[in-house]
Amino acid sequence: MLCPANDLMLIFYNNYSNEREIMRHLSRRAFVAGLGASLAPVQFASAFAPQKIVVVGAGLAGLAAAYELREAGQDATLIEQSDRVGGRVKTIRGQFADDAWVDVGGQTTGAFYANFFYYSAKFELPFEAQQESAARAQLLLHMQDRLYSAQALQKDPELWPLALHAHEKPLAPSRLLFHYLGPIAQEIATVENVLSPDFADYDKLSLRQLLVDRGASDAAIALIDKTLNYNSVDTVSALSVLRDTVRMLHMRGGQALNLENGNASLPEAFAARLADNIRYRHSLSAVSQSSDGVRLQVETNGASQTLYADRVVLAIPFTALRKIRIEPGLPAARQAIIDTLPYTQIAQTYLQTTTRFWEPDAAVAMVVSDGPLERLFNLSKKMKNERGLLLNWVNGSGVSKINAHDPERHLQFVRQEVRRIWPAAKGQIEETLTNDWGQSYVQGAYAHYAPGQMAKYASEIPKPIGRLHFAGEHTELIAPGMEGALTSGKRVATEVLGGNN
Repeated sequence: MLCPANDLMLIFYNNYSNEREIMRHLSRRAFVAGLGASLAPVQFASAFAPQKIVVVGAGLAGLAAAYELREAGQDATLIEQSDRVGGRVKTIRGQFADDAWVDVGGQTTGAFYANFFYYSAKFELPFEAQQESAARAQLLLHMQDRLYSAQALQKDPELWPLALHAHEKPLAPSRLLFHYLGPIAQEIATVENVLSPDFADYDKLSLRQLLVDRGASDAAIALIDKTLNYNSVDTVSALSVLRDTVRMLHMRGGQALNLENGNASLPEAFAARLADNIRYRHSLSAVSQSSDGVRLQVETNGASQTLYADRVVLAIPFTALRKIRIEPGLPAARQAIIDTLPYTQIAQTYLQTTTRFWEPDAAVAMVVSDGPLERLFNLSKKMKNERGLLLNWVNGSGVSKINAHDPERHLQFVRQEVRRIWPAAKGQIEETLTNDWGQSYVQGAYAHYAPGQMAKYASEIPKPIGRLHFAGEHTELIAPGMEGALTSGKRVATEVLGGNN
């Protein structure tokens, strides 16, 4: 759900044309049709009696489900363990100067975010005006304690400090992953085809194994690992990465968009319409279903209470679902994926600076480092004056290396490393913010598959079990991030209302 992790792919799409020729051969019909279907009005059989439904989790999936159920005349109650809505869609306001806000959760939207645009229009939420990027903004690389311009390295490959293959040097770092995965993505063509038996063998491989098989150098794999959107090249299924590569191919073009005043404006708009249907600080501890209904044990304000429902929508990540006792137990295959599905660890650090001290040398879009900071994004267009705003973004196994679980030590470390990249940063940092999704209730940012999981479990995850229905970005094969969450919410509303019966 967090989008700066995709910026390397977006830089590639916007600036290079050879691979875009490949993309023209990809069929978009099934992808567009799938999202178009998700926009169909929620329907239910007229003879279907009104039900009492409890939706667990007030992220986008739970909010969309509760909203659609209530609109259909159902008695829908939404319980949320925290004191806010949005889940992993979270906007921080008032922390920085110049009225700048930052989305620390689900960030940008783009092509095919059909339901996100649908609900934003329905609730009359404006999108932020897009500002032009700085002319000739550069991708920089901090390698072996020296700062390089990617443009300069492409002009003179002999300057590369890494032992890349000759053909990799003009591609690194923004096109390396696509170079090796693009031809397979072209063959897969649409996301629906990912689970075809023809591609099942890719799920048996880690991304590292696939890259080795396709001839990537060790240096290229290490660089890809630094810019990866998952925990590591060793722990993510190659098929899972191919699925996301196909998604990105179909999302080419257009602009990345944010809602005005942050993407949390959408869950906040849902909450305003659901009003008294939401119960905050209600933490689900146990669920027991029978032929007559579902009993929920809920902890709130230090006390335990019991809720009863005809059906329950579990719109929470599997990391949270693992903490809930379910009786009778779920089928072994479903419980296995709940217990083991990985969630990407992400630590973010925002640094407001007195000036944009890097600009005398170059207008910077982002920095990729072989050191522990991995990536720095320039968000200074959010500021109205000479101040700067940088975002340090570290994924997966790198999180443990930067003391992310100790905010004070983490900030000290990030400041030190930024000064190592840019000595001019000394004395410039005037405001900071850290966000570590691994330390949140959900214990991770978004789901991905480990080797061997996708082909076996992806089609099973969204299926209801008795009176229990499952929603969230992790349940959707086709739609990504925030769009996947909204799509799943509408899907489970249709399931509950009997629209597929």
